[in-house]
Amino acid sequence: MNSRKVGYKRDFLKLFGTLFYDKVKMIKWLFLNIVLPHATFSSTFGIRNPPQPGPAEGFLLKGKTMPRKLCDIIYILRENVDSEELRYSLRSLKNFPHRKVFFIGGQPKDLKPDVAVPHKQLGDCKWELIRSSMSKAVELDELTDDFFLFNDDFFVMKPFKGTFVNYIDKTLEDRIAELRQVNRWLNQYGRTVLKVNEELKALGIWCPKNFEVHLPMLMNKELVKTSIYKCSSPQMRSIYGNINRIKVVQHADVKVYDLETVPEDPDFLSTNDTTFREGKVGEYIREQFPEPSRFEV
Repeated sequence: MNSRKVGYKRDFLKLFGTLFYDKVKMIKWLFLNIVLPHATFSSTFGIRNPPQPGPAEGFLLKGKTMPRKLCDIIYILRENVDSEELRYSLRSLKNFPHRKVFFIGGQPKDLKPDVAVPHKQLGDCKWELIRSSMSKAVELDELTDDFFLFNDDFFVMKPFKGTFVNYIDKTLEDRIAELRQVNRWLNQYGRTVLKVNEELKALGIWCPKNFEVHLPMLMNKELVKTSIYKCSSPQMRSIYGNINRIKVVQHADVKVYDLETVPEDPDFLSTNDTTFREGKVGEYIREQFPEPSRFEV
């Protein structure tokens, strides 16, 4: 009889422990995925919402056009940028409402933006050069307070409809796990992802998200100034997005790395030099945008 009571007690405690553990896991998941993405801790007690880049005029929110001015687009370019990818990226902007286009850094001779900002990029590596150009851009009075960051190999394949919300695909932890499947010890890029994940956690961000999905990013000048130098890692988008806890939606990375792939009915695409020149995806992009844009001289 006593042994039976002991067994019942043990089973009860086991069940209670399981339910309690599951509830703790659920609360933790809700906190990390619902509360934290939409709030940040102030320097005192409580939670405050940081200023959010707002949707541009022409983007729809609940069926109504937002009464805001159109946002500018910036391209940060190296001196010897391949203007052919950039040419088609600019052609694709007919699908993306915007005010003006800025070139920061390099200035291709056969393309003319609305605003050209040549300057000498400073730094010892590609990422430091990009960060120096971003610092230059956010000091420009003529640049809208909220702006879109594009790369020269980003293509908007469909007219954008709806409210623009920045994109992630997964957590940085999950991205690191993916990279370890390819190389257990991680290549140079993988080590930078590992580093930014550690740096963000050291800043109190428990579950950093991966913003490196090769998609346009809506940014705010003041938030850029206060965030991009808080980490030394090169993942500027992930640093900006996580530190400012900006609102996000999930979207798969749109970069195409092989010569045969052409995604079905894409909203956005991104290529590298080889896939644009020699791949089927580059051929597809050129077919979609045969007409010159206003930026071609």
